Amino acid sequence: DLKLLDLRGTGAMRTGANEATLAKTEKRSLSQAWSRYFYEQPAIYSQIHGLVYCNAHNNEDAIAIYERAEHFFTCRPENVLPLKHELLRGPILKAADENNLEVIPYW
Repeated sequence: DLKLLDLRGTGAMRTGANEATLAKTEKRSLSQAWSRYFYEQPAIYSQIHGLVYCNAHNNEDAIAIYERAEHFFTCRPENVLPLKHELLRGPILKAADENNLEVIPYW
């Protein structure tokens, strides 16, 4: 089973941090250091495959997956599209609009 460390709600505080430090900080080096700590402490957090947290942009759930989880995910080559593929243009622009983000055209 895919194991994610839940950092939402009181989950962050149970790790000894807080949500602002883990996901809301602009200092990516700090949030990455925490993630590395969770990854490297299997005796404390078990062999987790990633994190689930409230993202900084709109407070919705976000998931970060570690490479040790790659065996959980498979995709046939014909189902892999580059982000600039025309079939993805509409969904990307819609997601950007819904989240008040700007997309720099690359197509």
